[in-house]
Amino acid sequence: MSKYSFLILLFFISFLFIFEFNDAYGQDAKYIILMIADGWGPNHIEATNKYCQSSGLCDYTPTYQTGPEWVQHWISTFPHGGNYDPSQAWNDFNYVKQGATDSAAAATALYSGVKTQNGRVNVSNDGSNRLDTVWEKAKNIGKGVGSISTVPISHATPGAFCSHNDDRNNTYAIADECLFGDPNTTGSTSIDPKYGGGHGSTYPPVDVIIGAGGSDYVNDLIINKLRGESGQPGKHFLVERQTGVDGGDALLNAANDPDVTKLVGLFDQVYRKADGSGRTAGFSDDFSTNTTGEYTVTHTWTQGGVGSFLYDSGGKRARVL
Repeated sequence: MSKYSFLILLFFISFLFIFEFNDAYGQDAKYIILMIADGWGPNHIEATNKYCQSSGLCDYTPTYQTGPEWVQHWISTFPHGGNYDPSQAWNDFNYVKQGATDSAAAATALYSGVKTQNGRVNVSNDGSNRLDTVWEKAKNIGKGVGSISTVPISHATPGAFCSHNDDRNNTYAIADECLFGDPNTTGSTSIDPKYGGGHGSTYPPVDVIIGAGGSDYVNDLIINKLRGESGQPGKHFLVERQTGVDGGDALLNAANDPDVTKLVGLFDQVYRKADGSGRTAGFSDDFSTNTTGEYTVTHTWTQGGVGSFLYDSGGKRARVL
């Protein structure tokens, strides 16, 4: 998929896509997709609209930006303890350059509705309380839940979708909680400090998680456990990158297998620059910058007749189904 087509897809999905517009807040929706973009303010949207129209790629403003059936809200972007002071912003330019949120605190606010300090993952500002998330609520009513990203699966934004931790840098504990339920399934701080900071187990874990690996985020102990359990009843089926094999095709093949009810996809991190360069060589299509990821998750979950909640993020962008 070209970067232009992806921009159209990105804006089409928007923050929350519900198939029946007349059913307010998804009362009767079977699928909910939450897409998070890094840099999606009004000026980013305006610049993209102007580029799209001036280049001839599109001749109208997307309906989700103007249509009366789309509900839009602005949200504050500062972490716990932050504020907006119009007077300071007007008189001191340095004020607006301070107090930015990070991915962990922002994701916590999005998933739990509670602000926390930078670096926290679904725990309170002082680290004393574990916060309930929207995906846990979805699981509690029998929905399938999954996360798709081009960044590592235990990176702050996708990792926060399925974990609770004092520090976003505890990536092994975050990966363990997302994949297996217990943040210390494959190790403890005696092995590596990245196993620290957990706030108890989360069962059941996510049904589908697709993203990049990398030794700083998913170590050999985690990968080996996934490989050893792959294909076993009730366990995740593992799809990894293979040279010469299209990642999207591999995911779809797994999703079409009636015996696969839980799925993990681990691939190299893929970034593209504005000029189209930077694509990972040997990988024919980025699995999460087209509809393959969404179809895979939706298809896998619907084999059991359940609805789904997906988080989706790509290269400093994040999506949730």
